[in-house]
Amino acid sequence: MYRNHLELHYEKNGPSPRQRQLDHVQESAIIHGEKGILERHGLGFHFPSPFAKQNLFYVIWADEFLLNTEYMVKRDFLDAFEIYLVEEGTMFYRYEGKDYHAGPGDVIFLDLRRPVYYKAESQVLMHQVMFDGNASGGYFDLLMQRYGPVTHCGSRVAHRFRKLQQELLKDMVNDHYISLLLHNILSGVLLDQQEMHTTDPVTEAQYYIKEHFKEQISLDMIAENCGLSKYYFSRQFKEQTGFTPWDYLTSQRIRLAMQLLSNTKMSIEQVSEECGYQSASHFVRAFKKAAEMTPTSFRRHYISVTMGESD
Repeated sequence: MYRNHLELHYEKNGPSPRQRQLDHVQESAIIHGEKGILERHGLGFHFPSPFAKQNLFYVIWADEFLLNTEYMVKRDFLDAFEIYLVEEGTMFYRYEGKDYHAGPGDVIFLDLRRPVYYKAESQVLMHQVMFDGNASGGYFDLLMQRYGPVTHCGSRVAHRFRKLQQELLKDMVNDHYISLLLHNILSGVLLDQQEMHTTDPVTEAQYYIKEHFKEQISLDMIAENCGLSKYYFSRQFKEQTGFTPWDYLTSQRIRLAMQLLSNTKMSIEQVSEECGYQSASHFVRAFKKAAEMTPTSFRRHYISVTMGESD
């Protein structure tokens, strides 16, 4: 018989008073009458604090299901996001006019403000978390643009799903810890995808930029070093790192400039030259755009903060 970590939690500790109360609510709520749910283990509804709703990632609903092929859901609109982890079996999803299949280790990330249809294609064990808040929309847009709604994750992300559900079973749920776990799930999915999708040419380009950013290098030189056309290379680099090659080069130069401005007495002209800029005026424009202040203002501000001096 199927036994999971939540059943073992109940066996050891017993359901909490809060869990018994929520179980009663759920028996007559959205789970009631749904076909295909063989077993359900988890919190279900969660009621985050007003502070969490305004400032943190927060859970609306979380559960773990064992399903059979009768399970099917069709939603038209719900003002929330949903993320699933499939541990066993295969799920079918139709989203934004496209069909997807998710198997063991796959994560599905959906914006429920858009129509969605999904069903179990076999016996399925999966985690479900409905959530919102903080940067939920930003993470959704980033993952969708780069990888689509179905991605594969490693064991770290799966562990965080389990930790989230364990925290939600407690009588005194810590909304800050819930927010941290949700952030770790989303960032973990993104990091896993970056590791899987980052190709050797992009990695090679990052190393090349870090080694040569003090020199007068161009996009053509970077692309040629990778053996790619600059247009194809630029597109791949942006998709995989979030930076254009030129923005990535600038970030390396400005980072060094900040270190030199705050830790040395080098002049602006010397810092400019050390960071690979052809002129001090070009350096000042680039620094102001990146740091939203001039190099001189940055140095004065840094010294006043670290030395306790007044403006």
